Amino acid sequence: MPAKISGDGLKRKRVANKEKLKKRVKSESESEAESSGDESNDPQAEILLLENEILESKKHYNNISKLIQTTSTHEDEPEAATLACVALCRVFVRLLSAGALVPRKGLPEKEAVVVQWLKERYFEYKSVLVSLLAEEDLAPTMLTLALRCLKAEAQHLYEKEEYIFPQNFLEQIVAGLLGSDSDDARVEFVEKYLTQYDDIRFFTLKAIKALTETPGSLPHDELFDDAFALLSNIGSVPTELGNFYVEKPKKKSHNVNSLHQHKKQGQDAWLAVLKLAATREQRKQVLDVMSNEIAPWFIRPELLADFLTDSYDAGGSISLLALSGVFYLIKDVQPRLPVVLYKALLPSRQRDLALC
Repeated sequence: MPAKISGDGLKRKRVANKEKLKKRVKSESESEAESSGDESNDPQAEILLLENEILESKKHYNNISKLIQTTSTHEDEPEAATLACVALCRVFVRLLSAGALVPRKGLPEKEAVVVQWLKERYFEYKSVLVSLLAEEDLAPTMLTLALRCLKAEAQHLYEKEEYIFPQNFLEQIVAGLLGSDSDDARVEFVEKYLTQYDDIRFFTLKAIKALTETPGSLPHDELFDDAFALLSNIGSVPTELGNFYVEKPKKKSHNVNSLHQHKKQGQDAWLAVLKLAATREQRKQVLDVMSNEIAPWFIRPELLADFLTDSYDAGGSISLLALSGVFYLIKDVQPRLPVVLYKALLPSRQRDLALC
């Protein structure tokens, strides 16, 4: 079931980058200089010409490198960089669909070299898209292009006998979103992909776990804030699977086809994020949604014991919230409840709480 998206929850407070803004605002003198120049020098027309030539003949494949080079102008010429990224997306989707990036058996050496070169440029282009997710104004467009490429890659770049999802690419996209200045891109990812497609949700949960367990991948506070925002907006635990962004695995036994495995990925992702909750405010954020958003994902709810008891020991309002979570676990999973949770309810601990 799609989640109710909280735009505020996915937004990050940031200081406006005035220097960045200045770079993107042209002065009157610059505009006059441009208008007095060669009016036929239209970036859009040039980029479209390069794209059409690529699609017309292999002899123009070097235009791909020219378009990739154009994307590096995003600070001074964001419009041209965006147009180049869009053109490259169309080019690579066409090439992937045509099998141009897959080496066939018996392919002449010269053609095999071309295939390898195209694949290298494609991976270079993907890196460009991921890096531009950091740019506030460009990120929503880059996200759309990246997900289009991911779908085409899944459909055409790998052997079809076996199900392969480009999870490394998705992990790079998620990492880009977690480190992005763009709240809009994160909201769009949640609304259009994360809450809509079972496979995107499954591999995003795996990605969040991997990224939060990678030391130094992002600043600690930002990593918690953005990972928590994504997870808390992911929606309820799925009760059925049927909507896939790429093809559904043919094997019924595949993990992506398993409701149990989807729930386990949610549990593992939440456990990884809970380990990042170091401040009282972060613990409060977690405890506020513990019963409704977090605990339902847990196959083994007793794994929440350490977090709840540590939060209880924090004292004050945090202890009260943690105690509410303890009661929830006792009520729902009492047969498997660790002794450590019962200790939180001992008279001596209750007296401590009364003194908070």
